[in-house]
Amino acid sequence: MINRTRVWMICFNLDKSTATQFGKPTTVREDRTIRDGPAWYNRSANNDPTDVHLVAYSSLMRILTHFHADVFDDPDSPTGLNRAKDLRDLTLKHEEFLTQCHEEWEQRFARDSDPSVPSAVFRCKLLPL
Repeated sequence: MINRTRVWMICFNLDKSTATQFGKPTTVREDRTIRDGPAWYNRSANNDPTDVHLVAYSSLMRILTHFHADVFDDPDSPTGLNRAKDLRDLTLKHEEFLTQCHEEWEQRFARDSDPSVPSAVFRCKLLPL
């Protein structure tokens, strides 16, 4: 079950990341598994210490997806870009989400990440905004 959850999260992350990079719509919907990720990664003794990094990336992809959905919601625009919205306000709103995410995951990394695991070197080190 844990490996299935990991694979699903990887599919979610890959879909969100690729769609954003290429300016395409995403195909994988956010579901309970993704939303409950922050509670999942240390729920079982069988979870890997690197699961925290997978879930952190999923959290970032959720913020990115919500920002993208807020900005590109005009069905009459060829690109979907809603020019009627104040992009500065939307950006600042989502920057607050990123700041909260940064604070939360820095605490989680300090508490739950194992620095002796080689893949911890690749952890999502968020820079101050």
